Amino acid sequence: VHLQRFRSIDGVATKVSKHCHIDMCLELEEAANCTLRTVCYELCSFVCHYGEVPESGSYKALARHGVSQKLATSATTIAQCGGGTVPAPSAGDWYVFDDTAVRVKLGEELSAVVQCEGYHACFLMYR
Repeated sequence: VHLQRFRSIDGVATKVSKHCHIDMCLELEEAANCTLRTVCYELCSFVCHYGEVPESGSYKALARHGVSQKLATSATTIAQCGGGTVPAPSAGDWYVFDDTAVRVKLGEELSAVVQCEGYHACFLMYR
């Protein structure tokens, strides 16, 4: 889902600074074989933009940690790149990818983080 965070006013890009409520689950109705069913997609990552114009600023990405053993093994390596050792996240935890660091955010803390980022989120990825 792409959230339009900039609009043009007299040819000048202006940031839309309204808060967006971000749901952890996106429910859509799917029509197949003449029946309707509700399909729930779970938030797996999102990207935030910090800056007043689209041509500059910085980005932060948050991504849910997968449960595969391969990802769990590489998680320790990624966490160590930030200059210190961070325990590998468990399923449900999230990575925060910033300009210079990768951090782990516990799953139970994420709801508050998602709501704070509602002013900056520009791309939401659901699966």
